[in-house]
Amino acid sequence: MANCTVAENTGVQGQGGIWVNNAAVSLYNSTVALNEANEYRLAGIEASSIHAVSSLIASNRIIVGTTMIESDVESGDGQVTGSSNFIMAAANGTMLPADTHSGCPRLAPLLDNGGPTLTVGLLPASPAIDIGEDPFTLGTDQRGAGFDRVVGAHADIGAYEWSTDNGDEINRSEFESCE
Repeated sequence: MANCTVAENTGVQGQGGIWVNNAAVSLYNSTVALNEANEYRLAGIEASSIHAVSSLIASNRIIVGTTMIESDVESGDGQVTGSSNFIMAAANGTMLPADTHSGCPRLAPLLDNGGPTLTVGLLPASPAIDIGEDPFTLGTDQRGAGFDRVVGAHADIGAYEWSTDNGDEINRSEFESCE
């Protein structure tokens, strides 16, 4: 997957985001966020092997009774390979690359931020801004024409590139659930 968003899905009997049984998942400049699952499965990504570059995997939650638990990534081989990712929580036994960022990503909800598909935007002062890579020299973010993949010194982590030129300076921080 490159320049893709998987967001706001709910798994009633299982996975909320991505579940790949006995296979590998590769993510590049993608966002997996705001997904939910019941207490029996992971909410973000679960696969036998995970490779991620400049991808944001955060704010995915398992619902156990009335409690929500951060649940972003679990790799069957015990590691996520790649670089420049933002991952809030890995399952026990899943190691992340040394340069993985974590914390509160400051995400907006899934919205029409321009382009043909809905995206999860970054809020002002998101720690995912300007610290990613563009390994495929994509040119645009997920939204397509008019939305450059790199604005500033580096690409942002995830499928969405933040820019004040696109009106992104509006502070929507009341949407962020982890502040």
